[in-house]
Amino acid sequence: MSVLSSGFGFLIGLVKFALLATLLLAGLLLGLLITIKVLLVLIVIKIWRTFRTTPPPSQHRGQVFDGDFRVVTPSPGRATVLMVGTNDAPPPLRDA
Repeated sequence: MSVLSSGFGFLIGLVKFALLATLLLAGLLLGLLITIKVLLVLIVIKIWRTFRTTPPPSQHRGQVFDGDFRVVTPSPGRATVLMVGTNDAPPPLRDA
C-alpha cells in the first residue's frame, strides 16, 4: 500500500510540475504576442504619420507666392518682414 501511495505522490508532483511549466510557457508566449502586437501598431502609426505629413516649405515645387518676394531684416530691435509684391524696392521702414 505504501508503494502505491508513493507512486501516486510522484505522479501528483509530476502533474503539478507540468501544469506550472505549461502556465509559465503560456505566460511567456502571451507576453511575446502582446509585445509583437504593440511593435506592429507603433510601426503602422510611424508609417501613417510619415506619409500623412506635408513636406516642409523648402521642398515645395515652385514659389509659395505669386510674384517677387524678399525678406527684409531691419536693424536690431525690429521684426523681420516678408515683403511680397512686384516692386523691386521695399517700402521704407518707419520709426515707431
